[in-house]
Amino acid sequence: MCDRCGCHLDRGALRYEMKVGVRLAPSARLITDEDLDEENLHQVASFLETLPDFQPAPVEPEGHHAAFILCPSCCRRWRRDPLGLQGSGSRR
Repeated sequence: MCDRCGCHLDRGALRYEMKVGVRLAPSARLITDEDLDEENLHQVASFLETLPDFQPAPVEPEGHHAAFILCPSCCRRWRRDPLGLQGSGSRR
């Protein structure tokens, strides 16, 4: 069965596996090894004082992965418009 449209896929029918992964993107605010150089320790200490006591990550650090089975038609649609923005009226 296609995970997008729900159509039945006969055994041996052409199908596509789509794998999706989401992870926390690198941020300019992350502390690097270079930041821990003795010359930068005062700046690092000042930066750490500005951080809240607890700030959970919006997505778990290890990320999230999923796999979907698509029929040929849904695969073509996804390749043309992966975020589903065409026809939804949503534009950035």
